[in-house]
Amino acid sequence: MLAGFNQSVAILDANMPSLNQQTAQYSLLLGNMSSNTLAGMLGMFRTLNPVFQAFTTYLHGLTQGLAGIGASDGLRRFGDYALATMPMVISTLESLMAGVSALLQALAPLGAVAMAVLKGIGTPLQGCPPTSSPSSSPALSAPMRRSQRGLC
Repeated sequence: MLAGFNQSVAILDANMPSLNQQTAQYSLLLGNMSSNTLAGMLGMFRTLNPVFQAFTTYLHGLTQGLAGIGASDGLRRFGDYALATMPMVISTLESLMAGVSALLQALAPLGAVAMAVLKGIGTPLQGCPPTSSPSSSPALSAPMRRSQRGLC
């Protein structure tokens, strides 16, 4: 056992000058890389400080607004409105989906032509902005509102 240990010591002794040189070289490079990285990170933080301040100010204002929203009367009114209109919305969506499904089944034998026609109808409709209910603008008649919106 002692012979094996002595052999290991001899191998290490023979390689120590080169290992010491490599350790010194890599330690110096690692130290330089660490210094460069630290200087770069600190410079980035200094340069981007106005951005960080603006963002944290924005987030602070946002969270202040969220703090009061839970008890607001507006949120309660929205909840009441959502509950009142939900059955009608669900029923409308179910009817719409059933109608689209029936239309697609009916047009299936026509294949690509029917799909092209549907795409030609649907594409312009995608650009329509959401509008409020017609009763929200009593000064405009329904035909006038339609003519102002174009396709929509």
